[in-house]
Amino acid sequence: MGIGKGTGMQIHGAMELDAKLAALGRKVGKRIARRAIRVPAERVRNRAKLNLARVTTERTGELDRSIGLKFIERKGVATYIVGPRISGGFKGFHGHLIEFGTRPRVQGLFGRYVGAVKPRPFLRPAFDSLRESNLVLMRKILREGIEREARKAANAAGRAA
Repeated sequence: MGIGKGTGMQIHGAMELDAKLAALGRKVGKRIARRAIRVPAERVRNRAKLNLARVTTERTGELDRSIGLKFIERKGVATYIVGPRISGGFKGFHGHLIEFGTRPRVQGLFGRYVGAVKPRPFLRPAFDSLRESNLVLMRKILREGIEREARKAANAAGRAA
């Protein structure tokens, strides 16, 4: 999640949960797992927006509106990316400049000094502040989803018998 190099989370005991998800079937397991990663990603997005409001003064609102989620699934690994978006009408192209700052810059042919931007992180602190609580939340969502689907399956089997 985030700008630049990715940062991720892993759940301990995931093999046990993965086995339970697989027992429920691919489609159901996928739905539960996707929700378990979406909800924490939404929390990081919301916290990043709050942090952005604290670290910036003059805003057009473009960067704030551009902070969002993008779901990617590759080789069976589901990921939500949280950060500024630049496509689809969003104009968050300068998010990395605010997050990481810039070196002193000299412009063009005449070497005019145009300044430097100090880093004002908003995304990384959002991720770091929610890391532990998001792991707990992910486990909870996975367990509740598995239990709910297991109850549904048991009820369906009871009705069929």
